Amino acid sequence: MPSENGIYCIWLDLHIGIIEEYRAFHEKFQEKLAPINGLPPDSINNLMLCFEQEIAPIKFVSNIDDALVLIQNETEKRIILISSGTLGKDIVPFVTENYPRVYSFYIFCAVISNHCRWALPYSSCLQMFGHETDLLIRLLRDISKEFIHLGRSYLAVDEGESARQYFVTAQTLEIDANNADTIHHTFNERLDLLQGPNGLIRRAKNLRDEHIARETIAFVDEIQYILVDLSESMNPTAECIVHFLKIFLSPQTLITIDNSSSDDIIRLIDKPTCLFTTNNALAELLRERCGSSNLSLYMIEDNADLVDNTTLYGNINDLVDKLVELIVAKYRQQAAKHRNIRKTQLADIEMKMAERIEYEVRKLQASQLS
Repeated sequence: MPSENGIYCIWLDLHIGIIEEYRAFHEKFQEKLAPINGLPPDSINNLMLCFEQEIAPIKFVSNIDDALVLIQNETEKRIILISSGTLGKDIVPFVTENYPRVYSFYIFCAVISNHCRWALPYSSCLQMFGHETDLLIRLLRDISKEFIHLGRSYLAVDEGESARQYFVTAQTLEIDANNADTIHHTFNERLDLLQGPNGLIRRAKNLRDEHIARETIAFVDEIQYILVDLSESMNPTAECIVHFLKIFLSPQTLITIDNSSSDDIIRLIDKPTCLFTTNNALAELLRERCGSSNLSLYMIEDNADLVDNTTLYGNINDLVDKLVELIVAKYRQQAAKHRNIRKTQLADIEMKMAERIEYEVRKLQASQLS
């Protein structure tokens, strides 16, 4: 998530801009400012680590020129600027006027009242804090709120996995903020929204799983089924089954063609193909041009002498039954492959797809007989 969320954070402070270690950062502030309300020594470090792991690395600088260089060089991500009060007084007005990518400011200062006058015009995008822990807790909560909003946007466009990632990250931020905030009551409103059997995380996961299921239906895209010149042989049962299969399978997996030249058909063949036809001359020509390794032929032909090395069927129902058998076998083959590599969920879905095809075809056949 840190590399993908589009956020870049700069911390500008004369005293900490050259400090790299979080513990040294904490100790420096302990020396300069009032004690942190009895918080455990590791609270600052944990919050900083959470921020960097879940949101974005923080770039520390000690002067305005270095901060502006970082802002100018970052042209794609939105920027959060954390600053001391003294440096903030000079940089915030300039940045708000010239660099809209900096969308949020957090001022960390020993005496907030000393900076209220200059900060007031920027209250819509600026917050001020006297303790670094309070600042970091608020920062985590603010970004958690933003991530929940982004996750809901992805839910609205059926992007379940992207939504889930934002929601899970927001959950982590909320938990870390609660763990560090020993002064105020635990804030659970957003956690309640995210968690639970009907929470946003579960809803996003369900949407992701549904998307996986839809993608799984299309796995037979690696093979093609083409029916050529069979319209005159079709009966109502065969027509219903072929129509169902065309709806059930992904586009261009099952194609029906009448009165097309061999060139037209060859242009459709870009993967291993099962060809079903009554046109022996066309079948032979296609086999010569495509090769037996890329083309399997299934034909209605009473006279076996007319067809060499081809699977023969006496009528359209038998031919369509073979089509169903091949598609079902492909689903089962893929399920076995996924189960061997421990993709159990995909394997289960694929087995259900095979069973669904068999069940629906039996229903169609029974309905035509009744």
